[in-house]
Amino acid sequence: ALFTPEGRITIKNRRFAEMHAPLDATCDCAACQEFSAAYLHHLFRAREVLGLRLASVHNLRFLAREMEQIRFAIETGTFSSAFRAFQNRYRPVGSDATAAERLASSN
Repeated sequence: ALFTPEGRITIKNRRFAEMHAPLDATCDCAACQEFSAAYLHHLFRAREVLGLRLASVHNLRFLAREMEQIRFAIETGTFSSAFRAFQNRYRPVGSDATAAERLASSN
């Protein structure tokens, strides 16, 4: 699985086979800057080790960026609103609902 601002994705899914854009246009990692989602899809389907390596590069950079944003939100006293924004955009695996919508429906 690969992390994106909207949630985890499974790059092996057919919908990525023809996606010639980067996996995440806002990401500055080497995988997103140099390769298309379709190529990553191909690497995973072909079980190429390069696919796993690029996924690791992307996921580590994604997590580092998230931590930078969390650190900034804590320092500026805006963590609560930043966390709500995260909940409103992040969709758990296999769900059409955001994390916030799922939490609200469970109460």
